[in-house]
Order: sequence, then structure tokens, then C-alpha cells
Amino acid sequence: MQTGKISTAVWDRCFGHRVTAPGGGRLSRDSGWKEANGSLFAVTRSVGGQYDLSPEMVIAEAVNRSFLKSVNDYGLPKVLPEDPGIPAFSGIAVHFLLARDTTEEMLYERMDRIVQFCRASEIEIVSADAAVSDAVLRDVMTVSARTEYSRTGGNCRPIPDQKEKIRVPENFSVFLAGCPGDAGISILADAMKEHLRERFSSAFTEYAGQFGKKLLCRDLLTDLLAQKNSLEQREDASLDRIFAYPTGEGGIFAALWHFCRLFQTGARIDPRKIPIHQETIEICEYLGIHPYQLYTCQAFLFAVPSGEDWPGAARIGETAGGPACVLEHGEEVRYLEKPQADGLMLLAAGN
Repeated sequence: MQTGKISTAVWDRCFGHRVTAPGGGRLSRDSGWKEANGSLFAVTRSVGGQYDLSPEMVIAEAVNRSFLKSVNDYGLPKVLPEDPGIPAFSGIAVHFLLARDTTEEMLYERMDRIVQFCRASEIEIVSADAAVSDAVLRDVMTVSARTEYSRTGGNCRPIPDQKEKIRVPENFSVFLAGCPGDAGISILADAMKEHLRERFSSAFTEYAGQFGKKLLCRDLLTDLLAQKNSLEQREDASLDRIFAYPTGEGGIFAALWHFCRLFQTGARIDPRKIPIHQETIEICEYLGIHPYQLYTCQAFLFAVPSGEDWPGAARIGETAGGPACVLEHGEEVRYLEKPQADGLMLLAAGN
């Protein structure tokens, strides 16, 4: 492969179809973002290495952050049990910085996975490009995502003043939707398949490898709202707001630390109430990494007024005064440290 910009012809072969806007017209990188209203986030990750994220995970992380930022800014959508889901639009721009030894066949395979995932997830590919560089040893993927949605049956709140940070009051309940470490365990089950089979059965590792298949917080929030509205048995059931933050690199502990700082609050968290798969615990123990510091994709924290019930999510604690997050494990109490290295990074460094 020649050093320089990937040609349009190569990209057309990768996609197999035109990259179009939701309205049907071809969308340029600049005009696409100018016409959109929502929250823009960019995520950069290396791909192709043994412990790297899959392209689908990189896309999901960017979309999740963009989507939950929109939820924080505009309030919750109204979702009834019979509704198909949250009426949201997500668009992404994809850029690859490729290592010199990356072949066109590898690029084709990667782009085919991206296209299939975006089609299945109803995510529009606004633009895509790539360049080859001697500056990288592994391919680097950057995804810029913008999400916007409509609140059926209600008006969106105005865009908040970015100079004024959102503050969560004390004694709000803190919930966790999803399970920590699922995406990371899915990567490890594939990357360390033979090593794990020295301790665990094939069925065990294959089952754990399925944990990271569901990636989008939008789908998870749709299910939560449908369960909650069904429980309350009110056709017009619609909450106004939650304070949400997605998980990602560094796992649930990193997310808790960032959650407290983003919303200017402290928190009292009981780690025993954090839902986690037993397979995740056993594999992490075997590999010597912390399950609560392992990459997580389809999971998010959210705070709501005390007393609210959220079927499908686990109440793991409550907000408190001050900036510190306190972990209360029975009589043992300690402060949550700043985000530590992700388990995937530790394993990669050890190799």
C-alpha cells in the first residue's frame, strides 16, 4: 500500500454503497456537522492489536457519549412499552491513520464490519477517510459522533449555558445500568482463548465472549424506560431528567470518578451492589486484573431523586456532599482513587 491518502475508488470498494445523509442527499464532512444539532464527541483508539477495541466498540463509545450528553442537556424522551425505541439520530465521521503494513484486504474487512454494524444500529456514516503514516505502529481509528433526538409528547429543554456546570443535589440515588467489564471480557475471551482454556472450559469462555455483543446505551435506556413506564401503568409516563455518564476505559471505577467531577457531587457507593457477571470476576482473578477497572461499553451511571424505582438497573449508592466518592464495603470504607490503568492496557504492557 502506498503512503498517503486512500483513494476515493478504494473507499467506494470498501463501502459498497454511497455514504448518504438521512434525507437521502450526499453529505460532506463539513456540511453534515453544520446542519446537525446535538452533542459532538470524538473518540480515538488503536485497533487491530491483541487487546485493542473492535471498530464496533470505538463507534459505540463515541455514540454513547454523544447520546448521553444529549439526554443530560435536553431531558429524557418519552418511551412507552409499545414504542419501537427512542427516536434518535446518530451520525459518525470515521478516520483511520494506518500503519504502513496494513493491507487493502484488512481495510476492506474492517470497513465491512463498520458498515454492517451501522446499518443494524441505524447509525449514519456521514464521512470516512484514511491516511497511511510511518508515525504509527498499529492502526488508529478516530470516530466523531453527533446524536440528536426528539422528545415525543414534550418539548426539549433549551441548550444549557456551557459556562454553568450541571450540579447533582445531595441524596440522589445513583443507579448503574449494564454490567461492568462486559466489553473487556469479550476482547479477552477472544485474544486469550487458548490461555483461558488452561483454566476454564470452552463453553465458559465462549459464553463470556458474548458479553460485549450489545454496545449501545440508547438501546439499554429504551428498555429501562419501557420497563419503568409499564410498572407505573401510566400512558403519559415520562420523566423529565436523569444525570447520566457512560462507562468506558478504566471501567466502572473510572466512570464513578468522572461522574462525581462532572456533576460536582460526592457519592457513597456500595461495591457489593454493583452487578457483575461471575465469569468476569473469575477471568479477571485468573489474569490478575481488577474487574471494576476493565473496559466497559454498554453501561452507564445515572442519578435520580431518591425513592424512584428503576427496574432493570441496580441502585449502587447515593450522592453526597463534597467531591469525594466513598466506597463503603461493610465496615471497610475508603476513598475512590483517580482512574487507574485499564486492565486491557496492563495486559498489553505485560506482553
